[in-house]
Amino acid sequence: MVRWSEDELRAFKKKYKQDMDASAEKMKAMENVKKPEGVPLIRLLAQDRPDDMNKLERAFYEHLIRTTNYVILCQSVKLRMADKTWYSPDFFCLCEDGIARVFETKGFMRDDAAVKLKTTAEMYPYFRFYLVTKKKGGVWDIRPVPPHKEILEL
Repeated sequence: MVRWSEDELRAFKKKYKQDMDASAEKMKAMENVKKPEGVPLIRLLAQDRPDDMNKLERAFYEHLIRTTNYVILCQSVKLRMADKTWYSPDFFCLCEDGIARVFETKGFMRDDAAVKLKTTAEMYPYFRFYLVTKKKGGVWDIRPVPPHKEILEL
């Protein structure tokens, strides 16, 4: 339990006022979110809804919501690769079968991003990594990243 004097509490509130106001705004925005039919409350509470998704990420996020019961964390997990080197997947999903699945969406893949994804998949073999692209005709291409080879049909 923290025991602060009134002066210490005022100083803390003054220093972190901007952060507290931003949190209050997010909580107020969540009040207006309607719970979709059949979606477990824990899933709804755990999901992030970042505003900075690109069009492909937004489309795949909506696809995951429609077709799975995963708890979806969007761009909020960081996996350490080395000193000052981190990998932040687009989607980190906690699944009903107990397996954590990591989805990386790409319109096109640069060499450095491919190396980072494959290296992270090798460093964290207990997570399932997938590269997600969209084919012509709107079909999702979800490919497993080695070392595992589990094919997903979502």
